[in-house]
Amino acid sequence: MAIEGLSPPIYEDRDFPIVVEPRCLSEVPDGWHEDLEIKINRSDRILIALDSQILTAENDTFFFINPYQIHSVPNLTGIDMNYDLIMISLDFFSVTGIHSISLRKIFMEDHIRFNNHLKNPRLTEILDKVIAAYGEREDPRVRIMIQGLLMEFFSIMLREEVSEEKAEISQDVSRYYYTIAPALEAIHRNYDRKITSAELAEMCKLTQSYFCRLFRQVMGVTPVQYQTENRLRLADILLKDGSHSIGDIARMIGFEDEAYFSRCYKKYRGISPSKFHK
Repeated sequence: MAIEGLSPPIYEDRDFPIVVEPRCLSEVPDGWHEDLEIKINRSDRILIALDSQILTAENDTFFFINPYQIHSVPNLTGIDMNYDLIMISLDFFSVTGIHSISLRKIFMEDHIRFNNHLKNPRLTEILDKVIAAYGEREDPRVRIMIQGLLMEFFSIMLREEVSEEKAEISQDVSRYYYTIAPALEAIHRNYDRKITSAELAEMCKLTQSYFCRLFRQVMGVTPVQYQTENRLRLADILLKDGSHSIGDIARMIGFEDEAYFSRCYKKYRGISPSKFHK
């Protein structure tokens, strides 16, 4: 299922639905999808906005993005962020003839959700082997090797990296997600400016009142609250970095007035940005 502005990954070989490729920040799309996504950091540091949090990782840690998790990679400080990308279809094993493990059942029926931020040398070693073998995937023997590596990867994930939080993704909920996806993508992409609910509703081709009701039903907060929280999460990162003034941070995330930013930050965080900065 695809919507305007969001495209499913292109699997060159539908009989072997996996994509492995190096990426840099300038090539990063925002959004979400049903497919599994793994980002293995290859730079000094990488940031990722994921659902309601912003995660940061050092070299050779990786992110695992579950189905329908909203994600983007904001470039706040202008640093180079490079990573290896692995995209895997939920139907990978069934399509390739292995029926002993079903990713679709794991995520869509059992509602299992894996931890997002991982530093597990054994798992990283497996992923590195998948990346190294991917270039020879036309060889049937290499395909069998990649299948085996991924079976080992997900077996370890199921034993060691299952999140306590379960994702209750039903067909109805996933349809609602896709309905408001253009708004969520716009919020994550335009962290440096405020977007009105009317604008967001128009992006989703909905009336403003219905959009606001649906957004709250799916996300648990209003569009304004979600957008504000998204911008403040970015402020948290910049404040921790310590290399920017509060006024600069306010402007970088779309607050023209430093005083208003400080009031807003204190309202949501319970502490002023100046104290957090120290």
